[in-house]
Amino acid sequence: MIDSHSHIYSAEFDADRDQVVRRAREAGVTHVILPNENLASLERLAAMHERWPGYVSMTIGLHPEEIGPDYEHELEAMHRKLLAAACRYVAVGEIGIDLYWDASRRDEQMQALDTQLHWCKEAGIPFIMHCRKGLDECLA
Repeated sequence: MIDSHSHIYSAEFDADRDQVVRRAREAGVTHVILPNENLASLERLAAMHERWPGYVSMTIGLHPEEIGPDYEHELEAMHRKLLAAACRYVAVGEIGIDLYWDASRRDEQMQALDTQLHWCKEAGIPFIMHCRKGLDECLA
């Protein structure tokens, strides 16, 4: 059994992350994929990857809810990291469209999604899609 989408690197698990991983292994989870959210979270993913090599895999990408005024610079930094160490990442993600809480950055989300989908082709890896109230945009 593989957990294809776990955010156990986030701060909410700082107090019991080891126990969560232990329980997952005991329950038969043989591998965990950690979808990235933003540039800052990459350090937490890398720490888990180093702590449990072979058990967790990392992705790289900018979550649509993290699209802010400086998102292009964040994407550029992530792209450089992907190119420098593509073998560390098993997918681009978590990327997509999320218009549930705020649709004001729809165009920026669309641009970021397009950019990151091109990374997939460039690196030869799949993507992890996040889609909430944005199905038409994701399909386009």
